[in-house]
Amino acid sequence: MKPRLQTFLAWTALSGLMLVLAVRMTLLEVTIRTVPHVSAGHGGQSLSALHFPGPAEIVGAGVVTVALTGLALIAAGKIRKVAWLLLALIVAILALAVAGTFHAANHFAALVGVFDAGMGLLAGWAMFILCNTDRRRQWVVVLMVGFLTMLCVKGFYQRYVEIPETMHFFFKHEAQYARQMGWKLNSPEMRLYIGRLNSQEVTGFFDLSDAFAEAMCPLLMLVAALGLALFASRAGVPASIPPPAAPGKLPPPHTPRRVAADPPGPSTSDIPLPQFLAVCSSVIFLAGLTVVVLTKSKGGLASAVLCLLALLAAWRWQEWVARHRRHLAIAVVLLAAVGTAGLLIWGFHFHSLPTKSLKFRWQYWTGAVPMIFRHPLLGVGLNNFGYYYTQYKLPSAPEDVKNPHSVLVRVAAEMGLPAMVLWAAVIAIYFGLVLETQPTTPGKTVACRPLPFWGLAIFTLAWWSIHFMVLGSTRHTVEYVALLDTLYGLAAVTGMVLASHAWTQLKPEFRRFVALAGVLGAAGMLLYDQVNMAQVTSSVAMLFWMVLGALAAPLLSSDPEPDSVRVQPHAFYPPGATVGALGLLGAVLAAVLIWVPIVRRTQSWDPASFIHRYSLNLAAGNLPAALGDAQAVLQRDTRSQNWLSQIIAIKMWLGKDPAAQVQKMFALNRADARFRFRLVSTAACGLTPAQRVAQLQLALKLNAQLPPTEPARFSPRELAEIHRLMSTLRMQKSRVRGQ
Repeated sequence: MKPRLQTFLAWTALSGLMLVLAVRMTLLEVTIRTVPHVSAGHGGQSLSALHFPGPAEIVGAGVVTVALTGLALIAAGKIRKVAWLLLALIVAILALAVAGTFHAANHFAALVGVFDAGMGLLAGWAMFILCNTDRRRQWVVVLMVGFLTMLCVKGFYQRYVEIPETMHFFFKHEAQYARQMGWKLNSPEMRLYIGRLNSQEVTGFFDLSDAFAEAMCPLLMLVAALGLALFASRAGVPASIPPPAAPGKLPPPHTPRRVAADPPGPSTSDIPLPQFLAVCSSVIFLAGLTVVVLTKSKGGLASAVLCLLALLAAWRWQEWVARHRRHLAIAVVLLAAVGTAGLLIWGFHFHSLPTKSLKFRWQYWTGAVPMIFRHPLLGVGLNNFGYYYTQYKLPSAPEDVKNPHSVLVRVAAEMGLPAMVLWAAVIAIYFGLVLETQPTTPGKTVACRPLPFWGLAIFTLAWWSIHFMVLGSTRHTVEYVALLDTLYGLAAVTGMVLASHAWTQLKPEFRRFVALAGVLGAAGMLLYDQVNMAQVTSSVAMLFWMVLGALAAPLLSSDPEPDSVRVQPHAFYPPGATVGALGLLGAVLAAVLIWVPIVRRTQSWDPASFIHRYSLNLAAGNLPAALGDAQAVLQRDTRSQNWLSQIIAIKMWLGKDPAAQVQKMFALNRADARFRFRLVSTAACGLTPAQRVAQLQLALKLNAQLPPTEPARFSPRELAEIHRLMSTLRMQKSRVRGQ
């Protein structure tokens, strides 16, 4: 393959992968709202719907990622053996995930999970083989800093504008939202939701504040490392160096330009560029840390602070760390193993963990253990944990969750134990690369040039054009959305320009330190993710793998690097391949994100069309048609308690017997006391008096196992009502026997 074509394909794949990440970190996460998505009207009123991307767009982005990974493989040329080993492990993981979709309760959710997990794993591997030059690493670091500045603006906007607006919208339409969710206004579910809403736990910040805080960790470490390295710089690195002369020839003479006079030298009041950029990095870092504080994620803030302390220690004792890095890594692994063992011993001895948050985690993990033993080879299918958890959880566990809040536990439960071992092996290989010997060139400074402003602007323009096109209709005007996109784009470009110039001021060993900081931030993500949202899916996982791939492996590269010495002084760099790559990728990505949802509506395996028809028929009062649509959804989502509840309610309204669905609900959820009471409180449930009494007795037993302070416990009024109903049912049972 010709070198120019190979370079063009490499830059196309690299810029395309970064564009997919940018779109996912904004379009597929930040634009999601929890509350304002009510589409069906009630009582002559209707709420405006917010259209945001969903599973189909994730599948589309996954298709693009697979294509870009293939492009990267073609353009990479000679690939190291360790890269082939990583690719084999990744393919094996995805093959196990695909096999698990065939027996999953929700096939479509499992398929979306395969594309979502594959995006992270394959994008990280493609970055691993592509980021083999200083120029490409600079591109990645600069764009990551651009994401950070954009997320800072987005975080402040969400905290002070979007979250209050969402809360106002909810309380304005509270009764209608409760009807759509099937809640009573004063029910415990409604009170719990309002409490979480008031604490800002279910609004804004990627729809999950913990995910937002987790994504900020490696980005904060990158900009912190830039600031440290720039503060340590006493003089800037030359922006360019002349090309080497051909063997046997003298370098071309420099032709002086005619000027009126030499410009005056720098005065004592001038601010040196490294110090100025260091101050800018500090401002960006403090803004990002403030946003993490605003998320109210204790774990996210703790992991960021812990990583920062480790970064400062690595900077202060960098020579000692470099000499003893292997022993230090072994000590860290042993410390983590001892801490995990101590946590497990505490949990098995006290049947709980010390803090309230860890107590809930212990309940998730112990509920996942029997699930793993029942499905050890292929798991229950990606994104299917929540369908099985209620069947295995402890009766004393009040919460129903969709994942066990630990990446390794989730992989074991949803993909099987073999996939968990392979997953851990991939992570170990990436982090193990950091421990390899890093060659240096003593006494030699390798020059670097900043990325051109037009390249950064074009990337941001493509990024936000896709965001604006696919965002669709919202409660805001088009002008308002365009203004927001412009604000985010300006913030991102500003951060990228500052980071681009900052990179030119760093010596090669300082650039390695920045890369090491990114890997350290990824380690903080991994540590936090053992007690938080699992990094199997979502853009947070994609960010994790891309940081590892782009910044861990390049620590092995030699100095000087191939593209660092071919810099022409005062050269003009035309857009060329970069513009073509960005334009092509932007058009393809926009087409896929728009086309896939259209095709999605025609697929029989996707329940989206039936859900839409169900909402319309329910709003129109056509209950028989709504029942048929709900049953069609249940056929594609066989363990969904939500759709079972909808079918039971409609059958009760129509006077049909829902006993089969009620019994299935009892089998799927064996530990929830309150829903048992709700189901058997009316004779329309289809159960006999004896069966209803048995379920009420079980509900009282389950209620007694809940903690005394748990709001899901029955109130004294509810307990009196249950005992009164049991007495009535026993009397009916006696009359039936007498007859």
